[in-house]
This record gives sequence, structure tokens and C-alpha cells, in this order.
Amino acid sequence: MRPSSKEIIDGISWVLNNRVAPHATEAWAASSLRSVAGLLKHLSVRVESEGQILSEDNSDLRALLMNVAARLGDGSGTSQWTAEVRASLDKEWRATGSYPTVGSLEEENYALNSHLEKFMHLLHDAGAGIRESETTEIEADVGAYLKRQMERERPLYNPPFTGPPF
Repeated sequence: MRPSSKEIIDGISWVLNNRVAPHATEAWAASSLRSVAGLLKHLSVRVESEGQILSEDNSDLRALLMNVAARLGDGSGTSQWTAEVRASLDKEWRATGSYPTVGSLEEENYALNSHLEKFMHLLHDAGAGIRESETTEIEADVGAYLKRQMERERPLYNPPFTGPPF
């Protein structure tokens, strides 16, 4: 479909930068236009890469959560968390064979990230009964995941948000 979403966003950005910005003589207006320009750069990259990033992140999160749930089993004070994770991992987030919309990928990603966040609270809760040796290994796995996540998402923010912020 032409123009593409990226082409539309880039066109809006061009008009603002070349037709509007030269006439924004007030500091506040010029600052606002620079902020909008940064957001449009971000959207221009995001519109083409968001689905792939979410899909890869979901796969990575699934593997991490499966590994953690398997290590913990149904023991300790994490059995409810493990059951919730298994339910999310078993859930059909999209109809079989359907196109994975960004919305469905975001919904899945939010749920999986919520499990990871909840687990991090459990991990540091002395009452959860997780062995210290397990804690160290799991923290290393979570740290490695977070590094991969940052690398996946880096193009969304750098270069779009480099340069003067205001």
C-alpha cells in the first residue's frame, strides 16, 4: 500500500522540519517541534521494526520463563507463579495461522513481562523459598535476557533520540 506508513511519517517529518521549523521563532515552539521531530524519527523506525522486535522478544521471554518455571517446579513459594506462567505460555494469543498483529504481540509481551516482573519480586522475597544457588543462576539468565532486549530495542531509540533534547 502506497504511501507506506513509514513514508507518511517521513513526509510529515520533512514538512515540519523544512516548512514549519524555519518559521518557529519562539523558543517554546522550536523546542516543541524538535520534540515532535524526535518522536517522528522514533515512529519511522518503529513502524517497520516493532513487530519483529516484539516477536523476537516474546520468543526470548518464553524461553526464559519456561526455563525458570522448570527450575522451580511446583515447589517453594512460587507454585502459583509457575501455574500462571504455564497458563500464559499455553495460551493461544492469536488464532492459528492468523497474521500476528502488533496489538496481539504487544498483549502477549505485556503478559510475559508482567510474569518476569512478578518473579523478580518473588526472587527477592525471603519467604519464596528459592535456593540461593538457583537465585544466582536465574539472576544471570534474567540479566542476559535484559541485555538482549536492550540490543533488540536500541534501533528504536538510537539514533532517533540522539541530539539536542529541546
